[in-house]
Amino acid sequence: MYWITKLKKIRLKDLNSLFKILAAYPLSYLLKLYKKDIWLISERPDDARDNGYYLFKYIRENYPNDNAYYAINKDSNDYNKVSKFGNTINFGSIRHFMYYFAANKNISSHIGSGEPGGQLCLNLEILGVIKNTKVFLQHGIIKDMLNFALYKNTNIDLFVCGAAPEYEYVAKEFGYPKNHVKYTGLCRFDGLHNVKVNNNQILIMPTWRHWLDGEVEEFEKSDYLQEYLKLLRDKDLNEYLKENELKIVFYPHDNIQKYIHLFGESTNNITIARKSEFDVQELLKESAILITDYSSVFFDFAYMNKPILHFHFDDSKYRQNHYKEGYFNYVRDGFGPVLYNSKDLIKEVKLRHKDNFRLSKTYSERIKNFFPLHDQRNCTRTYEEISSI
Repeated sequence: MYWITKLKKIRLKDLNSLFKILAAYPLSYLLKLYKKDIWLISERPDDARDNGYYLFKYIRENYPNDNAYYAINKDSNDYNKVSKFGNTINFGSIRHFMYYFAANKNISSHIGSGEPGGQLCLNLEILGVIKNTKVFLQHGIIKDMLNFALYKNTNIDLFVCGAAPEYEYVAKEFGYPKNHVKYTGLCRFDGLHNVKVNNNQILIMPTWRHWLDGEVEEFEKSDYLQEYLKLLRDKDLNEYLKENELKIVFYPHDNIQKYIHLFGESTNNITIARKSEFDVQELLKESAILITDYSSVFFDFAYMNKPILHFHFDDSKYRQNHYKEGYFNYVRDGFGPVLYNSKDLIKEVKLRHKDNFRLSKTYSERIKNFFPLHDQRNCTRTYEEISSI
């Protein structure tokens, strides 16, 4: 049978959840007797910074009587931020398992991250033991072909999109039934209006690579590390920063944060940003210009009509070994120039600075066409779509 091919091996740490499952499953039936239409919302176990958090905040502020709950690790730095709204559940606790089994709607910004029992619970979903409506709020705008997000691999009931071309691409190419994919705008976009910009701050935020998820020794030898060290330590760049009182914040992807000590120490002009000390959305909102590679975070920056530079030093390798190009071509459709070496990148930074980090008309028009929905009703539309299921 087809579902057998989708099952994955159970790891030892997944088996630790077996006791909680056996205890929580029968209790979930009692829970459903007095709580109707439970919405269980989550992101990564330690996070409350993305679309899940913004949707939960919206619901608690506007529909406080709804049975919406947020699952997050009680030891997380973000726990107090979300717990002030109430209805907060400790991620992985027996209570989390109870609400997971009882929930009518399982809502997450990451595929496969909202299940308290890891692969064990995912397999129970595949086998049909656990049946609830699955809503994918997304972590970022999809622009490439992502096999893990295809309908045959997710069985998601509502797939939320943040942009018009993305919606058209996912609806056509990812195999979802009619009306399973909706263009509502991402919930976190509601927080990207009327922002105050620091014209002295440059944000560098690269994404990760599949081949860099191994030992530290391998990462130390990587072109990825060497290219960014070359950029951050460039004498000409550092002198320019000092002379013009500019600051760089270097914030690598979550999957690269474990190697962050290899990028060196912070200086007066360059901050090596650790995840525990900075909020991504706040960095995006306050920075004057973004330097990234292929990270979908640039869509958030573009949504605020601010300039972007793309540093594609490993373009062919990335396309061969990470994600294949989808509908979005950076040169044809992008919201900023593509640079392939640090020398040209630094030159472009200087040009943008001398132009007061203004966004050109060409890129402004592209952004306008990409985001026909540009308002503070993203949470409202998402809530209404989930409610209608």
